[in-house]
Amino acid sequence: KTRVCCFCRIKRAASVGTSRRMQVSLFSATLHTDDVRRAVEALTERPTWVDLKGKVTIPDTVHALICPVFAHEGMPFKSASLGRVEPKTDGIHAPSATLPRHSEQFASQRVKEIKPHLVVALADAFKMETCLVFCRTNLDCDNLELFLTSCGGGRKFVGKAESGKENPYSCVVLAGMRSQEERNRNLAHFKAGDVRFLICTDVAARGIDIH
Repeated sequence: KTRVCCFCRIKRAASVGTSRRMQVSLFSATLHTDDVRRAVEALTERPTWVDLKGKVTIPDTVHALICPVFAHEGMPFKSASLGRVEPKTDGIHAPSATLPRHSEQFASQRVKEIKPHLVVALADAFKMETCLVFCRTNLDCDNLELFLTSCGGGRKFVGKAESGKENPYSCVVLAGMRSQEERNRNLAHFKAGDVRFLICTDVAARGIDIH
């Protein structure tokens, strides 16, 4: 195999042998993978690794729970939202007269309908005071916000209530389609404990610090 090194095309600041030699710096959040390490070793000469974080580890205080969702089995356990509110989906695999019940499209739609109920069930079962929920798209964030608001009586969060009962499923969104001002305001409300759910896309929520 022949490898073409892209670095040979970069103009050097000084001739080889002088003190001013070209330096190439590579930055990545995935340098711990073996494939990336092998590529860097092959394409560079005597690379120096500067690791600022160390191996990815999960602290003992973090408990991971995987709850699989199967379209034809329905909800794995009861949810307070079942029978009260039906979640809205992106409609990509919406049911039709010609859609077989055992098709992949039908299964995809059923999973989309089950997941919002599962969010409510898990949050209630574990008595979570605050929840950070990641969605794939901005539309998914909007739909989950509408669903949780409806589960709590339909009163959308507009600020901490001075009196009266708070929505038990109060939520705000941190997603790319929201303005920067709204994102900052929503994050501040979540950090202060004013709302129970912070609904995010992984890009918009990357790097946030919540204690």
